Amino acid sequence: MQLLDFSPIILGAAFVAGEELSEDLLRHLTLNSILSYRKKFKSYGSMIIGFDDRNYWRKDIHPGYKGQRAAAKEASSFDWLSFYKYQDAIKDELSSVFPYHWIQIPRLEADDIIGHLAITAKEPTVVISPDGDFDQTMRNPRVRVYSTLKKKLVIVTGK
Repeated sequence: MQLLDFSPIILGAAFVAGEELSEDLLRHLTLNSILSYRKKFKSYGSMIIGFDDRNYWRKDIHPGYKGQRAAAKEASSFDWLSFYKYQDAIKDELSSVFPYHWIQIPRLEADDIIGHLAITAKEPTVVISPDGDFDQTMRNPRVRVYSTLKKKLVIVTGK
């Protein structure tokens, strides 16, 4: 099984688009990335795309959770309002038009969902994300992690 963290994929596509950001370009770049990973890891079987819920539980416990990101967004010249509108449209299409499996659970981030699926996987699994926190999922010997930042499978020493 392939477990893909959607947020960093679409954010990366948006930053590649830069000032040329449009819904069509964002869709194109995002779908190309998803298809590329799907093909690269086809030996792991079907892909499941994890979506973040907007109202996640960590904000209840830590009101400042990811709070510094809001200030950075405010100071940025990036068009966040358009990005979120485009992201919602593309996400809706992924879940209704395209042949991809996806999962979103109320109050959870995709990281939580993907982490649980990986730790409990009964089949060979690859987690596709830039998030270093997924290294711990390799406690399950069936799991590998592909870092989209490093562009390679992660090797954990002392495992």
